[in-house]
Amino acid sequence: MNTLSVFELHGRYTAHLKTICHEDQSKQILSETDTSLRWVQIELGNFKPKSSGRKTTRADKQAAKEALKQLSVKHLQQEGRQALERYFERNHVSRSSRNTYRARFEKLLSFADTQQRRRQRPKSQHILDGCCPPLDYHGSHSVKLPLTGRRGVYQYYRLDNAEMPDALREEVEEFQRFLEAPHYPGRIFAPVKTSTAQTYLKNVRLFLGYLHRFRNVSLEKLTLDHLVPYVAEEELATLSTIEQKKLWRKHQRQLETFIFEYFQFLVDQNSSFSPRTHIAKLTVLQRFCHFRYRDDVQREADYKQIPIFNTIEDLLHQKNRVNQEWRQKQTTVADQTLKMPQALPGKTVLTTVREKVLKPMREWCRHRWHTGGFRTGWAIASSTLNYLKLALVCDVPPRRQSEYRGIKLAMSCPIERPSDIPNGEYYWPLPAVEAREKDKFGQLCDNFIYKVFSHRGKLYPNGLWILEVRDYKTDRVYGTYRMPLPNRQFEDGSCFYDYLDQYVCGRWIPEGYSNPHRYDWWDPELMGKRGQWITKGIMEFNPETTFYEAQRSAQQVPWRWAWFLPQPRTGKQSNLSGFARSYSQASFQYLNVRINPHFYRNLWATWAFQVGLSEQELQSLAYAMGMSVVTMRNTYERCTPEEKARPIQEAIDRVLFQEMDGAEKDDKPDKARVERMKREMKRLSPEERQRLLDELMGNDQVS
Repeated sequence: MNTLSVFELHGRYTAHLKTICHEDQSKQILSETDTSLRWVQIELGNFKPKSSGRKTTRADKQAAKEALKQLSVKHLQQEGRQALERYFERNHVSRSSRNTYRARFEKLLSFADTQQRRRQRPKSQHILDGCCPPLDYHGSHSVKLPLTGRRGVYQYYRLDNAEMPDALREEVEEFQRFLEAPHYPGRIFAPVKTSTAQTYLKNVRLFLGYLHRFRNVSLEKLTLDHLVPYVAEEELATLSTIEQKKLWRKHQRQLETFIFEYFQFLVDQNSSFSPRTHIAKLTVLQRFCHFRYRDDVQREADYKQIPIFNTIEDLLHQKNRVNQEWRQKQTTVADQTLKMPQALPGKTVLTTVREKVLKPMREWCRHRWHTGGFRTGWAIASSTLNYLKLALVCDVPPRRQSEYRGIKLAMSCPIERPSDIPNGEYYWPLPAVEAREKDKFGQLCDNFIYKVFSHRGKLYPNGLWILEVRDYKTDRVYGTYRMPLPNRQFEDGSCFYDYLDQYVCGRWIPEGYSNPHRYDWWDPELMGKRGQWITKGIMEFNPETTFYEAQRSAQQVPWRWAWFLPQPRTGKQSNLSGFARSYSQASFQYLNVRINPHFYRNLWATWAFQVGLSEQELQSLAYAMGMSVVTMRNTYERCTPEEKARPIQEAIDRVLFQEMDGAEKDDKPDKARVERMKREMKRLSPEERQRLLDELMGNDQVS
């Protein structure tokens, strides 16, 4: 039997703490446990710190964890306590600190005892089939892996609503109504989505916070005029043409000074120099200019006559050119090597992630630890939740993370059973139209996942899960998107729907003849069998359920719903940072890189060009991800220069040299050869075809 190392024990203990403690509490326990372990390692001679200061450096912490691989649990149990006491005496550790670190070390040793006993128990095959794989632990947290070169504390300077004087708050609220209201006097643009409006308002509060905190503008004097100056027509009417130009130039220089100083502040304080960040700020000012001069225009072209507006547009054009240069040179703020994992030999990055991350996460949905003991129901449900999150971006074309955060699941059904539901089956309905959320124009604007047994005239005896997306960034362009989720089968015989069913319905296992509980729910294969519920699925999170009260008669029952992918600790909708963190932690766990949910769109776009999808397939993939092929190619695709050059080189070898070699032998190529050349040419994209023609014509510009 292999000796258990302290490094492996540390990984198991980390996973154990995450299932029984809150995240902040588990971090504190682990930090104190790691400190006690380092002290023991120093006394045992397993680790020697390089720094001499009182505070341990990050390099020393990482080196200490790497040294744990050479330290056995048996050695730790035999001599660890004495070593820790020696360190206390030699370094004059206070009594309170001794009690804290001694208790943490004892907890670790107690956990080690349980792990050693479980390793010695023989396990039957059905127990082994229900065991999770051993934890592959990297020894540090993904949050400690910075993606950018920013160092130091991020400077928060936003002006909150509570800090604003009443007059300023009313101005901001009026701007919000201008953005969102279905109808607004003088507005010649369509209203924006609430999420877009909130992004604009966030930047407005950042502008105001910068003016107040760093330009020393008092709150009493602070107004929205500080962002974009307003020049009334009455003021211009009293001036000559030359005086009008001077006035406009004065305000233009004032606006440019404010913008340039703010951009320099972003660079100096927060190392924010991306042109995309600057474009976002200028876009907000442009929209605010629409608001300020709404009563002076009748059509969109009239804004071109306002010099202030032209100043903002000119700056936008400049930043867009810089952004285009960044794209062409593949310049990024974040270190892409920390986001893009190394592909396995002969495979793409997407297939690598599916094999190295998605597969072990699916195996972690099992109900036993790798040592054979039962996991808690909450831990099983949490693992299943994380697997489903990843499956939605790895097994099917990924949408934006805000769409997944907003997926709802019905938590009530009509009392009368629908006629198309087979006997012995269950379904998860799509609520009635009158019981769903609608936007300001009366259109449905919510995302639901539901299960049916007939779809578009086709019957599905085992049911079909469908994700209906109505609320997303480009819904006005691409409309409602319904994505049937395929029920793929895995190598262990399980199917994707098994995990969906386990998540929404819970899981019952027929184990234990002495168990008094008998199954009496929907699955006929389990009916009447003794066993137990090992997890309640989504109900383990006590999800926050609510219902949409539409106009209804007294006989109608309200439809309740809950968030399909909630925050496990609260049952409420996940926030952006917490939702993204679950993805980055999963990828870091198995690949030592941080992949956020949005970057999976990059992986799919890159995969599409790596495997050579046809133009029709590219259009279908882009539609499935809610974008255009141009956007997918210019924004999301991350192929290396070698990968981009490979298709044309293969085409040249296949079409040019092979066919021309045959032509030398036969000056009159037969008809079949010509037709074959035509088919090969059609397979090339327009860019590849042009490069081939340049090569044939001897163009020197071809690299």
